[in-house]
Amino acid sequence: MRALVVGPPPATTDFLRGWQANSHDPALALSGVELLYNPGAPLMQLADPPHILVSQMGTTFASTAPFAIPLAAVAAGDLGPHPILLAGPSLHHDGGAGAWRNLSVDQRNRLTHAAGQLTIAPLRQDALLGVHARSSQLAAISGDQHRGAGVDRAISNFYSAHQWVYDTGELLRIARQPGTAMAGGVVMLLAALGASVTPAVTALCEYYNWPKQLTQADVVIILSHADSAEVTVDPVITEVAKLAAAAILPCAVVARDHQLPRRTFASLGVSDLYTRGNRSWKEMGAALAQTWR
Repeated sequence: MRALVVGPPPATTDFLRGWQANSHDPALALSGVELLYNPGAPLMQLADPPHILVSQMGTTFASTAPFAIPLAAVAAGDLGPHPILLAGPSLHHDGGAGAWRNLSVDQRNRLTHAAGQLTIAPLRQDALLGVHARSSQLAAISGDQHRGAGVDRAISNFYSAHQWVYDTGELLRIARQPGTAMAGGVVMLLAALGASVTPAVTALCEYYNWPKQLTQADVVIILSHADSAEVTVDPVITEVAKLAAAAILPCAVVARDHQLPRRTFASLGVSDLYTRGNRSWKEMGAALAQTWR
């Protein structure tokens, strides 16, 4: 029974060790999932291998100016044709104004033309206006409306010129677009410039061809630190379960606890649900290797 394991890197590694110690059948990790759990890379280009453009490991972003560097690379075409950028949670609300101010006029013009070939993939999908977030000034159309926020006049003029405001003078509503889920961050800036916005899970699924990977498996096993209620809204779990159902593969989820009725998970494409409790991921791997012989 060939298993395809999906989950955070430490949990997946330990689970595979337990599985391989108790089964002669192969078990592999789904490629690309580990990129969803990299908190030290707020901006990363999907490539082989992935290219970290801005890292926050050991760094405190007192200024969002460093984000101007990868944007300048986009403007210059240094990232190649049709680049795909994964944006961490910090870029939902941070970096937009600081990065824009630190680009030259020529770089701003080039970025405006290049952004249409770019896909930005935010890791989070929650709808949040972020009115009090740092750099939230990008959500306003003029400095007169938000004097206290110190709105940069050049950014205000840019948005006005690109018709991202209403004639009534309302605030920008780009945060209502699917996948943007922010106000003032680098993702919002690139979206306003014309970049395509897609959920990170969708981008990874297409880039690493998850449906093809599933054809090499007999069972899909998803690992989660969450409880069963949180599992039902986890984008990784829902996407992989949907793919497994389309491939007519059994899909098992290992969660922290089990409180919801099984029919709830069946509607997502999950056929089996296991409770980890106090057991280690290695112990769970060994147990499921015996179950899925």
